[in-house]
Amino acid sequence: MQRTVDEKSKLEEAQRELRKLEESKGLKWEPLFFRSIAGDEIFERLARTIGADLCAANTEGVWKFNDEKWKEGLQAPFHGTLRPDGGQI
Repeated sequence: MQRTVDEKSKLEEAQRELRKLEESKGLKWEPLFFRSIAGDEIFERLARTIGADLCAANTEGVWKFNDEKWKEGLQAPFHGTLRPDGGQI
């Protein structure tokens, strides 16, 4: 378990570094596989069953799989030649 946590932390830190690099170059990261939407009927129904509410300020809405992008035929590499660990493909 600890190794999993450690590796996840490395990946998250590398992603933060990628965001900083993009910001310094004036680029804005756009998620490919998910999109943020204000609300979703299915989410609302499921959340009610456990007494939960959407806290959009913390989550930037509901994140939903982006069917349109998938249908366009996304192909690797999804982020140019960059890898999450900062290396190149």
